[in-house]
Amino acid sequence: MKRTTYIIIALAICIATSCSTKSDYEIEKEEFVAEQTELAKERQDLAEEEAELRQEYEELRQEYLREKKEFQKEKSKHKTKNRDISN
Repeated sequence: MKRTTYIIIALAICIATSCSTKSDYEIEKEEFVAEQTELAKERQDLAEEEAELRQEYEELRQEYLREKKEFQKEKSKHKTKNRDISN
């Protein structure tokens, strides 16, 4: 009788431990999912920021190229004027 009681108590402890482990697992799973969701949002925010920065870079690059072209034209004009004055 005592042996059966101990086995039943041992089984009850195992079942209780197993149940608490499941709920711990569920809690960890929910935390993990929440963390992954937060990380996905951060990645999305970073991707949007990267797209904005790439667009801003491209606009600045185009502006630089236009100004460089204008500068080269002005430089050419001054060289031409200097040659005309020398002759």
